[in-house]
Formats: sequence, C-alpha cells, structure tokens
Amino acid sequence: MPLVEHLTELRQRLLRGIVAFLVCAGITSFYASDLLDLLLIPAGTVVFLSPGDAFGAWCSLVFLGGSALCFPYLLFEMWSFVSSGLSPREKRAVGVYGLFCLLSFLLALVFVLGFLLPFAYRFLLSFSTERLVPMITVNGYLSFVWSIFWGSLIAFELPPVLLLLVQSGVVSVSVLIRVRPFILVGIVVLAAFLTPPDIVSQLLLALPLWGIFEGTILWARIGRKKKPPS
Repeated sequence: MPLVEHLTELRQRLLRGIVAFLVCAGITSFYASDLLDLLLIPAGTVVFLSPGDAFGAWCSLVFLGGSALCFPYLLFEMWSFVSSGLSPREKRAVGVYGLFCLLSFLLALVFVLGFLLPFAYRFLLSFSTERLVPMITVNGYLSFVWSIFWGSLIAFELPPVLLLLVQSGVVSVSVLIRVRPFILVGIVVLAAFLTPPDIVSQLLLALPLWGIFEGTILWARIGRKKKPPS
C-alpha cells in the first residue's frame, strides 16, 4: 500500500487500541479494590496521609490494570498491522515470538506476586525495631510494587527479544559472548535503577536476569546448530 494508506491504517488501529484501553480501564475500575487486596497480601494494611492519596492509588490501579487487560488485544492489532508485509515464514516466526512475549509477561506476573514481592517485602521489614516502626503508605507500597514488577517484566522479556535478534541476524551469538562483561554491568545498573534501593531486591532481580541472559545464549547456540543450511 502507499505510505498514506499505511498511515491511515496505523491511525485507525491506534484509535481502536485507545478505545480498547478505555473499555478495559472501565472494567478494571469496578475491581480496583479487589486488585488492591491482592497486591496487599504481603503487606496486610497500609495507610494514606493526604485526602488525594487513596484516589491516586485507585487511578494507578485502574491505569495499570486496564493496560494489562488490553495487552493481548494491542498485541493482536500490532500483529495485524505488520503481518500484511511479511512472508508466510516470517509470519510464523513473528507469531511464535509474539506468543513467547505473552507467556513471558504472564511468567513475570506470577514470579512477582508469588515470590519476589512477598520475599522482598518481608526482608525489608525485618529491619524494623521497637523504636523503628513501619508505617507504609499506599502510594509508597504501590511504587514499591510497580518498580519490582516492571524490572521483572524487562527481565522476562529479554529472552524473546534476544532470540529474535539472533535469529534475524541483527546480533550474533559471538557478539553476545564478547560483550558479556558489559551486559553484566548493565544488568547490575538496570536492577539498581528498577528496584527499591536495597541490595537484596537488586540481587533478586539481577541474578535471574543474568541467568536468563546465559540461558538465552545457550538456546541461541542450540537453535543455530539445528538451523538447516540455506
């Protein structure tokens, strides 16, 4: 199609994505309190210090819950937009990596709620004393949750992205091996930036991220050996 028609189609799909987000956010608004109860399982009870804090927390839950709910539809719109310019083989490859990304998103959600969030929260509160009593605000707690979740999401999305780059020839396995020390430093910096300012949370994200990176290199090596010659 001409460029104008591509831009027109892109605008229509963006508008449909915005409408889908608004619908999903509206649905999430009815269950925001249940979502907050789920996230508060490790903490129990939190407080808010100003009249607008509770409403701000509600808006944050609605926005992120609506984004997560409409994510599969947004993925479908992206796929529909790019699939018309792909060959059948490329469609199969992109479809597989798209499903891989969706699975990684679900695994990150399970990892955060089932392990990382409860463990990190209990560890940090273990430093309280009789004179140092925790009083966790809802905004502070949700900020803690979002930082852990987004950091874990980036970690779990690393394998499909690296595999796609390797399979498409943009990056080779030998290059990944050569830059391994720089990747390690980048992982440490990224974990420090995306997690709360404590060494345990940073290690709980950095170590799995490093393991995922090494596993991705191994996977890419196996896939390269099995790839038939052209």
